[in-house]
Amino acid sequence: MKQLLTLLIVFAFAISGSVALAGDVKVKVVTSTGMEDEPTTTFATEAPKILAIFKTKGISEGDKVRGVLIAEDVGDVAAPNTKVLEKTIKLDEDTDDGDFNFSKPDKGWPAGKYRVEVYVNDELAAKAKFTIGAAEKAEKESKATDESDEAAKVPDGQKLTELVNSSVSSFGRGVKKKDFSTFYEETATIWQKQTSPEELREAFKDFFNKHLDLASAIKELQPVFNKTAKIDSNGVLLVQGYYPTTPNRILFKLKYVDEDGDWKLVGIDVNLNE
Repeated sequence: MKQLLTLLIVFAFAISGSVALAGDVKVKVVTSTGMEDEPTTTFATEAPKILAIFKTKGISEGDKVRGVLIAEDVGDVAAPNTKVLEKTIKLDEDTDDGDFNFSKPDKGWPAGKYRVEVYVNDELAAKAKFTIGAAEKAEKESKATDESDEAAKVPDGQKLTELVNSSVSSFGRGVKKKDFSTFYEETATIWQKQTSPEELREAFKDFFNKHLDLASAIKELQPVFNKTAKIDSNGVLLVQGYYPTTPNRILFKLKYVDEDGDWKLVGIDVNLNE
């Protein structure tokens, strides 16, 4: 059972990778600016070096491990999937901190998309994708966003809890009364222009036969946030988690917009983990 009235914006990427390898050897690899630095998938064009840091399991004496740096897409600088650099080392046992060190070309790194592939005895064992030049772009965009919208900040933990409790409780009271008039008045103006209390009642009518009292069920509970709350590129606050109710959890995905300093609901997805 699931009802959804919301805006959808999805963006994701991975910072490390591994693939299946014949035999017993397993390899994981991440990219970083240094052995003591955190893994990253974005590098500046003037980064002195790019490290592919890897760990292995199942290496035998004399196994050859090869790291290949590939430019997937760097515009007109080179053809797609051009091999840029390649290094090979020999291992006699497993390692938790093996690395391939790729130094910056004299003219700097061409901006674009790259990947590192790691081979064991010429068989692909792992790969990691990253971008060069994205860091400068992201920094400029972040600065511009900060300057244009200082008010759009993710609420702290207590405020976030109060926000979620208020929204889910109000929604629950609407379900119990089969009347969403009060809930409607608490939503964002932009959502009110797109719907009505009657339309909300129709959208969530499947809840009516469940004889639910959500407001009472969560009264003494605190929401558990299973994903970090964030503000997307449209300025929408995304909040996701659940209430540890029994026998079924109450799961929620909520979306808010800032209206004159107050976060107002623009989307709600409530689901019972049945």
